[in-house]
Amino acid sequence: MKVRLTQEEREQLESYLKVLQNPFESIAKRRLAKSKFDMIYNRAAARTANTLGSCINKENQAACSNEGEENPSNL
Repeated sequence: MKVRLTQEEREQLESYLKVLQNPFESIAKRRLAKSKFDMIYNRAAARTANTLGSCINKENQAACSNEGEENPSNL
C-alpha cells in the first residue's frame, strides 16, 4: 500500500528524515524526530487505508498500515 501524503506532510517527513540520517545530531534530537516522523507517517497510513476501504475497524488498521512500503525511519 502506498501512503498518500499532503504536501505539508511530505515536507515535514523529509525534514525529520534528514535529522534521523545525520549522525552528528544529538540522540535526543534524533529520537524526537523519529517519534514525530512515525506519528505523521502512521496517521497518513491510517487515513490512506480508510480512504481505500481496506480496513473496516481500528483493529485491522494496525495490520494494514504495516503492509506494503516500509516506514523509512526504521531503516
